[in-house]
Amino acid sequence: MDSGDDITAATRAKATQIQSQYGLPYSVALSVARGRSELSIAVERYRELIDEIEWTKGFKYVPGVFTPRWDMDPSRYYLSRDGMAIGTFATTYPSLDLLRVQLAELMPKLHFSSSRAETPLQQWEERDKTRRLGYRWHLGRAVSPPLLNVYSASEIAIAGGMHRVHLAFAEGAQTIPALVETKDAAAIHVLLPNAIPWV
Repeated sequence: MDSGDDITAATRAKATQIQSQYGLPYSVALSVARGRSELSIAVERYRELIDEIEWTKGFKYVPGVFTPRWDMDPSRYYLSRDGMAIGTFATTYPSLDLLRVQLAELMPKLHFSSSRAETPLQQWEERDKTRRLGYRWHLGRAVSPPLLNVYSASEIAIAGGMHRVHLAFAEGAQTIPALVETKDAAAIHVLLPNAIPWV
């Protein structure tokens, strides 16, 4: 949750206005007011969350019911970092490569912070982002690819899109698209020798 002494009264007032106008939770409105989230994405996700909660009430999850769908439009790659502001994403990740990654090769290389101890069913029941992603795929909507980075000489971390990787794996996907920083591409290929450009 956003808080701190660095938040000005003007920013708080703007957050209150956004909250009132769009019906967003204050913490989300404050993130938008501080420029940390895109307003259109925040509104879309909050409305989707309300719909997803209603849909989930009558849905019993069994692995294999969704088809992972991916949005390959570079103009929306910033969504790989959970709605990071476009300008911040462009500055942080100035050059990205899109790879086709084999999940059987990726999963054993994940750092523990990017791994999941729960079963797919436990993830579904305990992680709201997993349910939200499943709802998007249920509707046939695509999501941006996950973003990977090199954690160490033997491990990879998921910098963005952890739920996407794990739900795709639970759904039986063999490969997924994944973004990597161009400067890390050589190191990624050492860890994932079967990764190839996504075409």
